[in-house]
Amino acid sequence: MGKKIDEKFVVKSTRETIKIPELTFSEYLYQKISGQDPERIALIDSKDGTKLTYAQLNRKIQQYSRGFLNLGITKTDHVLFFGNNSIEYIIAQLAFIYLGVIISPSKPANGAYELVNQMRDLNASILIIDRKNLEKILIPAFDNEKYGPSIKKLKKIIIIDPDDDKEMIQKLNDNEQMISMKRITENQDDHLERIPYFETNKDDYLFMVYTSGTTGQPKGAIHTHYTIISLIELSKPIMCPVIYSFWYPMGHISGTAMSCYNLCYGITMVVESDINIEKLLTSVEKYQISQLPISPSHMCDLVRQNFNLKYKLESLRLMTFGGSKVPREQIDEIKRKYNIKTFDMYGSTEMMGSHCISFDGTDPPGSVGSPTHNTEMKIIDLNTGENLPPNSPGELCCRGPQRFVGYWQNEEATAKAIDSNGWYHTGDLCYYDEQGNLFIKDRIKELVKFRYWSISPFEIEEFLVEHPAVNASCVIGVKHQTDGQWLRAYVEIRKGHQ
Repeated sequence: MGKKIDEKFVVKSTRETIKIPELTFSEYLYQKISGQDPERIALIDSKDGTKLTYAQLNRKIQQYSRGFLNLGITKTDHVLFFGNNSIEYIIAQLAFIYLGVIISPSKPANGAYELVNQMRDLNASILIIDRKNLEKILIPAFDNEKYGPSIKKLKKIIIIDPDDDKEMIQKLNDNEQMISMKRITENQDDHLERIPYFETNKDDYLFMVYTSGTTGQPKGAIHTHYTIISLIELSKPIMCPVIYSFWYPMGHISGTAMSCYNLCYGITMVVESDINIEKLLTSVEKYQISQLPISPSHMCDLVRQNFNLKYKLESLRLMTFGGSKVPREQIDEIKRKYNIKTFDMYGSTEMMGSHCISFDGTDPPGSVGSPTHNTEMKIIDLNTGENLPPNSPGELCCRGPQRFVGYWQNEEATAKAIDSNGWYHTGDLCYYDEQGNLFIKDRIKELVKFRYWSISPFEIEEFLVEHPAVNASCVIGVKHQTDGQWLRAYVEIRKGHQ
């Protein structure tokens, strides 16, 4: 379905062409959330069962927005998010979208080194952080000579959920730079007179999601209001209504984008902060979840263990996966054992998470599907850059309205990633067959795929050589049965050190 190869060896989707709305994502999101059944449940906290309807969520978003405005937030602020999944995190992100302010998620697995590097590159002025990362990462970094000065330049540090801890409250009261989310948002009016609040157009920057791209240090991939709407319009849900297990990390493109996507389609999200497969299946049983995203390591556990006998999973109808090649035999075994359908997505941060889609194994074994709506792909020769015919391995290039517009303050990296004709060069070694089905062979780009994360060896090498005993380092990926790859570092010790 939906494949056409022209004489220039460009695979064009023949799925229905979608007209992308010409408006800001702030307006689009507000219209979508406001248009849902007001009594439908939007968010559920898996830990304590707290629920918010769509009407309550819409009021909360505007209440948070009003609180941020009263704090002095402006259109020029860049807001950095650093925390684990929570309802408060999601509402805060949506509030800045309603305002029309740039937001940038930081991976929850990051340490002070990665966080502060992103803070500096982004020119962040506001940091949203949860209490766990405040205590574990940020407070120790305050007194570090490398990190402290950058942290102290922030206008405000907003803490998610510190208010049940008297000691933490005292710390906040003693530090004018820090303030709790509750203190900002409580007793605020829950109505914004206009959305977006600040003057905004569809081509303004909105998300800056840090990724290593094809090589080197993480860079801020810029998505505009228009590219975000494109993702949502080009990827209609397989089924609705849905109760969705939302464990994708908010610090990753998948979490940032999918939280917005699901709410635009009236989906109920069960918000998870633990990605252990048994914890997720416990929630499936408890909340009657119908759609469960899974990672390659989840897939191995589901195949090896008879969870279908341990948990009541009758509500589960669809499992989705993406980010790594998945053996067809594993997919078939999961479909048989758990009596579900599957949906495979192949994409990247730069293409807003989805280039190709494959529903329920209808494509040939080993394929990740064909281009989604409004999207083209081609394979180019690694040496000549010429377009290649079917069954010829080379670098995958993609083009579509969901493509990012460039890397933040990095013209050189942008020029390498996006050519003059608008093609994004993915750094993935692939080929397609005569029907336009895509097959992934390997990665050209210098990244290590560990579980759900794409990790830059270069970034780790730079961190290692900061140690006074290390003269040089080299980091490689070593294949692992369930985690994709593990990292291995080789270091050269300086003379006089052991």
